[in-house]
Amino acid sequence: MPPASVENQNSALLSTEENLQVFKLLGNRCQTIATTVVQLFLTAPPNHSQWIKKETGVLCYVKDNSKKNYFFRLFNLRQNQMVWEHEMYSNMEYIESTAWFHMFE
Repeated sequence: MPPASVENQNSALLSTEENLQVFKLLGNRCQTIATTVVQLFLTAPPNHSQWIKKETGVLCYVKDNSKKNYFFRLFNLRQNQMVWEHEMYSNMEYIESTAWFHMFE
């Protein structure tokens, strides 16, 4: 029996071609559960006292079957590559600071 096809979640903010580009960048054994456009802000050591804009791109919440885990993966479509990744873990803290600013660590 052939394996079940993996259905990735499109983003309404992207064109059909852009969605397909993201799905190709994901690879064979990965599935995007959610896809959107974001600006990524990080804090810098040593004090982590100020937010710094790091990237703008397409963020996917990804089920990676080969690594048997879930990830946030950020793709830059102009560079045609993944530019940031964060592995999910069970005791991760999530805070919705505002409707448009979400934090986790």
